[in-house]
Amino acid sequence: MRKVKKRKKNSRPGNHILINVYFRKFPADFESVSFSRKFFTRAIREGSFRVLKTGFHKFKPQGLTGFFLLAESHLSFHTWPEENHMAVDLFTCGDTEPTKKSLDHITNGLEKYRPRKMNCKTIKRGFVYTGL
Repeated sequence: MRKVKKRKKNSRPGNHILINVYFRKFPADFESVSFSRKFFTRAIREGSFRVLKTGFHKFKPQGLTGFFLLAESHLSFHTWPEENHMAVDLFTCGDTEPTKKSLDHITNGLEKYRPRKMNCKTIKRGFVYTGL
């Protein structure tokens, strides 16, 4: 078993946020690449993150997936309209406050669609291991 070093005072762990949203009726807006690109780009700007690359794929007959490769890590989303479900994955390195700003934009924007249920799970990441 590897020993875990204590984090240095100035180290910046990652914040990995997993969001699952369940709608009564899936919002058609999130089936649009244009709308989804704008929505998530605004969230990224709220956190002052830097986009390196993006990609989107529209499935037939339905469903959309997209990602934003960030200098600080990534944001991705997947939709399942037939299940009234969307999953969002936001992983950032650095201070927590910018991540919170992005998360607030996402959750506040999704709340406008009156989801049946929305849950967020935050995982702290970035421990330093010895012996690697």
